[in-house]
Amino acid sequence: MPIETKKARDVSPTEAMLTMILGPQGMGKSTLCSTVAEVVDPDEVLLIAALPREAKTAGYQYYNFDTVFVEESVDWAPESKKYSPDGYDKVMKVVKELATDEKYRAVIIDNGTEVAEYAWHASLAPLRIGDPGELGSSGNRYTPYTSIREKMERFMTHVSRLTSDSCARKKHVLIPWHPQKPSEDELENKGVEYVGTEVPMVRGSFRRRAGAKIDTVVYMRRESKVDKKSLKSTMEWKLQVASDMDRHCKIPGLLDPGVKLIEPKFSELLKIVERSVQNDT
Repeated sequence: MPIETKKARDVSPTEAMLTMILGPQGMGKSTLCSTVAEVVDPDEVLLIAALPREAKTAGYQYYNFDTVFVEESVDWAPESKKYSPDGYDKVMKVVKELATDEKYRAVIIDNGTEVAEYAWHASLAPLRIGDPGELGSSGNRYTPYTSIREKMERFMTHVSRLTSDSCARKKHVLIPWHPQKPSEDELENKGVEYVGTEVPMVRGSFRRRAGAKIDTVVYMRRESKVDKKSLKSTMEWKLQVASDMDRHCKIPGLLDPGVKLIEPKFSELLKIVERSVQNDT
């Protein structure tokens, strides 16, 4: 039987895109995610809220997205000797079910940082500890770090499938994520496993690999604008799509010269990606 093939251009970079939006808290990551409703019918957008407060974002409230809450139960409380986390399993259950879903055209997982924490709890639970330091000399303190890497690999693999033909209906997937500085012992990997001075907030080595599992990586920025007449300054929120020395962005294709900051809307990001792909062909 001959191998079944497609042409690379049969897979459109903008038809279903997996996007990571990095930035500190309060920078407008969730607001940007809500603008996917300018491209997709709001009734075809699903919000997966890792914490109840995520659903309170003004944009989510405005569009009134269907929402699944995957908050971890109180059964994870190491200080009370409770070692039964369920947040990671809840997230994975929803993501796997979405592979056969035909209703939703876009999925927002808000936020990736919390999902990574749920994976961390699930990695500690079998050891009945709340911190690797509790292992002492009785166990390998690297065991939970190996476990969280495997769990996050599994999570990102299933999420990525939602943007592919293996999904019943391909979807845009947007994941807001907080950044962090690499640890001191990771600096030797700079330029090999990652570049820049910011990586996604995840415990262990997966933070250096996360970008490799994503189609598009962008950053929310706050810029000061000074009025030339009044000399008054105002703050503007922008989406960074081109890399600099601190933030390594990832866009399919080749950006137009001089393009770095755009309006923080998903529709504008799609336009940039579409143009970049055309520039690269």
